[in-house]
Amino acid sequence: MEMGNVGVKHDVVSYSSMISCYSKGGNLHKVLRLFDRMKKECIEPDRKAYNAVVHALAKARFVAEAMNMMKTMEEEKGMKPNVVTYNSLIKPLCTAKKTEEAKRVFDEMMEKGIFPTIPTYHAFMRILRTGDEVFELLAKMRKMGCEPTADTYIMLIRKFCRWRDFDNVLLL
Repeated sequence: MEMGNVGVKHDVVSYSSMISCYSKGGNLHKVLRLFDRMKKECIEPDRKAYNAVVHALAKARFVAEAMNMMKTMEEEKGMKPNVVTYNSLIKPLCTAKKTEEAKRVFDEMMEKGIFPTIPTYHAFMRILRTGDEVFELLAKMRKMGCEPTADTYIMLIRKFCRWRDFDNVLLL
């Protein structure tokens, strides 16, 4: 049941929350439908709504469309993408093993002065293939002032154990 069916008037917060929820659930059709309806009702989407649409598109592997949505957000609506916007592109690209595209998005983010966060680095760590790559990324992460978390170490320990690279586990 949607809120409009029970007499609650939608606003930017309710629409953005619903769009975000459907985006996290991977329901692209519902995300796009709600986003269109929001605009038809003359409710201006906020950054949360745009980020959710970018995420849903990228997760469904509509990367060009996700990048176009980000461009619309910035050029037509005057909303600067933030780290959440960029992570919404980077994580699905990494999951789809589109490393070069993910690196291009990362570079664009850095050029705009938007600094990566733990989720940004975790997306890349999931696709690394060697211990050298892991330690190189950890060094970059620290250099950027982003300290690894317990979750970072757990992910890397599991990765090294899967690789049967127990010596590198001890180097963490």
